[in-house]
Amino acid sequence: MKRVTKMYSSNYVPILLLSVIILLSGCGQKTDTQQEQLQTTQVRSPISVDPGIDVLFQQYIDELRGKTIGLVINQTAVDKKGVNIVDRFMEYDDITIKAIFAPEHGYRGDKQGRIEDEIDPVSGATVYSLYGKLYKPLPEMLDGIDVLIFDMQSVGVKFYTYSSTMGHAMQAAAENDVEYWVLDRPNPITGIRVDGTMQDTATVSFVGLYPAPIQYGLTMGELANMVVGEGMMEFPEGFKPRISQLKNWQRDRWYDEIDIPWVKASPNMPDLETAIVYPGMCFFEVRDFWIKGTGGRPFIWLGNPWLDGNKLATDLNELKIPGVDFTPIEFTPTSGNFEGEMLGGIQVNIIDRNILEPVKLGVYVMHTILKNHPDEYELTTKIDRLAGTDRLRLALEEGQTPEQIFESWHQPLAEFEKLRVKYFLYE
Repeated sequence: MKRVTKMYSSNYVPILLLSVIILLSGCGQKTDTQQEQLQTTQVRSPISVDPGIDVLFQQYIDELRGKTIGLVINQTAVDKKGVNIVDRFMEYDDITIKAIFAPEHGYRGDKQGRIEDEIDPVSGATVYSLYGKLYKPLPEMLDGIDVLIFDMQSVGVKFYTYSSTMGHAMQAAAENDVEYWVLDRPNPITGIRVDGTMQDTATVSFVGLYPAPIQYGLTMGELANMVVGEGMMEFPEGFKPRISQLKNWQRDRWYDEIDIPWVKASPNMPDLETAIVYPGMCFFEVRDFWIKGTGGRPFIWLGNPWLDGNKLATDLNELKIPGVDFTPIEFTPTSGNFEGEMLGGIQVNIIDRNILEPVKLGVYVMHTILKNHPDEYELTTKIDRLAGTDRLRLALEEGQTPEQIFESWHQPLAEFEKLRVKYFLYE
């Protein structure tokens, strides 16, 4: 029987991705899967990359002199030195910030649930919530604004809502004859792979706004161009967003292979390792599991009072899922679902991120829990919003194998792959 590792949040030290096997505190021996995957991720030396905000102030700032602007931003809108975009614009007496628009988690990235309007103490501008009563700026909010500027770090996943905020704000700008600029940022999980279920029209929502797969393999600037170019939303004829492109980014680079400091994109996105598994492990947000909060590692730890972590880890390791293995754990979360309760569960260990397919990882975990706990684990239609379709849920309920499910993804992903290449801004 595999020994359960008990996890205590007070002793947690973040584990960096290294070019060695990740050895967990308290685990005595490597699993068979770890032994077989000793060819681990090779992290390349970081290259110098300038984000779109730095490029704007280097090359395009004179185009904004004498104008009134609005900002669609959160705490990630900082330059390479960590200076907030509001502070950067406040250096210019002839540029006026009239309004700021805040996404999910708020202007400072520290809120959960719906957020309210507020006043920015630095600029004096009204901060309008785009994650409360509204998802899209109203015309009166844009009155007097010449240019609306979007700058947020996303994670390359369709249901991470910043991409939907980008689209709604872009549409509002176009409808009100306001220029729209996107200050581009790297896709932290690379711009190479596309994976997962495709969004269908029946389940369009704020977590699935575009006909794209879960992992879409584009930067936000590239995505903005594709949304307009392919008519994924309605725009006035001739509208085109302005993209302040990254300087020197290469699309096969992970975020720790560039020299832009990581800024936590949301409360439960503390590091790159979390972003890597997020496309698949996020499926567990919609059921009664601990998958995010404090007292554990969001999206890397999965727990539940009835979950048999020993059996789940053993069964998943026997599948030899490329790029990962699993450790059984017990932990007591301090916030989120099951606060204060001892939970059984697993930890996902990334062995080789270059061969890991995280959406498929999530399907394997769901399929295995359904097999082990048929009476306790029930899929609901809430999962359809994340998947962008009911086909994944129905296939799992019908007892299809993960491999049968993945086979059904091949053709639509191949078609999307051909489509997205038209909008590449980077090699």
